[in-house]
Amino acid sequence: MKLNLICWLFLVILTIAGFLVSGAHLGAATSAIVLSAAFVKSGLVGWRFMELHRAHIAWRSAFLLMIASLIGLFFVLA
Repeated sequence: MKLNLICWLFLVILTIAGFLVSGAHLGAATSAIVLSAAFVKSGLVGWRFMELHRAHIAWRSAFLLMIASLIGLFFVLA
């Protein structure tokens, strides 16, 4: 339960940081920072709240590979 609270607080902090960075107009760095935060948040949600930490290594790898591929695609397109 305590790990879920810590994870939730970290997700809220990353969300607020992404909001603040998006309003700072840092140019190309803005999209890189926001996309990196999105990758971390996706991984945390999957790992903690979808309980991938208890899943078979194949499912964990597939999830992280899918998220990394999507974020990589967004980096290329941004």
